[in-house]
Amino acid sequence: MADSRLLYNCPGCGKKTGAPEGALTNRCEYCDLVVRVGSPGRVLKYFYESKIDEYGARMAVDRFLKDKGLPLSGQILNSRFFYLPFYRFRGMALDYLESSVEFIEMPEGGTVPIKSRRKLNGKNFDVTLPGFKNADFGLSSLGIRPAAVPLHGFSRSEIAEGTTIVRSDVSSAQAEASALELHRKNLGLYEKSSPLCSAMIGEQLSVIYFPVWAVAFRSAGRDCTVFVDALAKRGYKLSEGEFVYQGGVSGGKNSQFVNPIRHQCPNCGADLPVKHFSLYYPCTNCQRAFLLDGEGYRQVTPLTAESPLCAPYWRFPLVLEGGQK
Repeated sequence: MADSRLLYNCPGCGKKTGAPEGALTNRCEYCDLVVRVGSPGRVLKYFYESKIDEYGARMAVDRFLKDKGLPLSGQILNSRFFYLPFYRFRGMALDYLESSVEFIEMPEGGTVPIKSRRKLNGKNFDVTLPGFKNADFGLSSLGIRPAAVPLHGFSRSEIAEGTTIVRSDVSSAQAEASALELHRKNLGLYEKSSPLCSAMIGEQLSVIYFPVWAVAFRSAGRDCTVFVDALAKRGYKLSEGEFVYQGGVSGGKNSQFVNPIRHQCPNCGADLPVKHFSLYYPCTNCQRAFLLDGEGYRQVTPLTAESPLCAPYWRFPLVLEGGQK
């Protein structure tokens, strides 16, 4: 599932370095500093970098108006830059589907029922959902595959002065529930079958902020606003009147900034190994082992089986219909 690239500022050398999106740890490609990027269960903020400034947004407005055969923008009333929050939920969906009955038509007329076998479906599930309820922006979906463009780690230093970060009106729990409900609906629509058992493995929830310019202008005696996709550099919606945003500003309640810190053994200070998506990290210097635990580490003693046939594994609970696990 690590098909997206995350870019963040290395705390060691300050350069932009890359990591798989969702990685918990990473090594800087410039100074080799090993850092911890995320934490289990932590909902991180990412953003798409704007490809245009205020002047570019005005040019995009005139292209949009020209394509629609409308008069070009005249007096600019104001230009405001927004970041709109979208939740991204992804994971490996496993569904054990019950037998279904299909009917085929016979040459001599009539139909014959054929019972198909039960099957196990496994696929990557990746969906984005709006985290805001303000319909004035005219966006109900991200409009781009998150893997198509590099994501940037959202930190306080990345926010330009004058930027409005729109508050997320949807909690992370609500976003996750909506994503899982969408998966269940897709199963009924495409598979036409109910799952006997379902599991979502390795699920990750994040918030992606999408850049939008709102340019208000007065032309031919009327006030209008054009909303501009700052990633694709194009206008996408024309509204009557001057747009005035009256919603809330992000307070960080539903997500957190990316804050890379050094990934080191809490006992001896040695660098812990780089395993992008692992929760378990043994220290080769002091022979201790740790699990990621919130923003810190918890020392553990790993259990091993007395057998040469032993292999490491993860155990995942499966929620069955009827409440069995």
